[in-house]
Amino acid sequence: MFTDMKTSQDKMQGFYARFGAELGEGPTLVVQVLTTGSWPTQASTTCNLPSEILGICEKFKSYYLGTHTGRRLSWQNKIWGMFFGREPMSKDIAEDDAFFFNDKFTSKLYKVKIGTVVAQRESEPENQETRQRVEEDRKPQIEAAIVRIMKARRVLDHNNIVTEVTKQLQSRFLPNPVVIKKRIESLIEREFLERDKEDRKLYRYLA
Repeated sequence: MFTDMKTSQDKMQGFYARFGAELGEGPTLVVQVLTTGSWPTQASTTCNLPSEILGICEKFKSYYLGTHTGRRLSWQNKIWGMFFGREPMSKDIAEDDAFFFNDKFTSKLYKVKIGTVVAQRESEPENQETRQRVEEDRKPQIEAAIVRIMKARRVLDHNNIVTEVTKQLQSRFLPNPVVIKKRIESLIEREFLERDKEDRKLYRYLA
């Protein structure tokens, strides 16, 4: 998590260093790029952003994906209660509610306290779907770690592969040994690795 926070800060500095002059006096964007599986997840919420904000979001997405290969970026837009004087006062948002940006708002305080809308809890099917999505996102990370290790070591036994993969990925998540075994078998099927003919727990790097 601390790595994500530092990386996000660096990315925002890089983004504004490149596009700050082009963005001018438009909205200020602050993005936290979070690694899937390292943070608590919630179901995505559909949110129609204003065109001014949508434009800068798309520009950041292009910038981020342009500096990395093989990554995906999905926005987690959560509804915040940035409104006052609603009658009757309630934290619930109806389908026909409309929100408008007050560009005349000013405050002498640097920090403005804003009431938030409490996120709804996921149902059990949604929890299961979220867990499955997390597991799917982790598969390529586990396989990449296995390939890196085997490319360097060339020959390694099963237990040492599990230990090395766990060591490489523990800063992001703790991989399940059963899942690691399945990813090894998948790499064998795709001929990245092969089992030793005499010792079935010994693997060799092929690619």
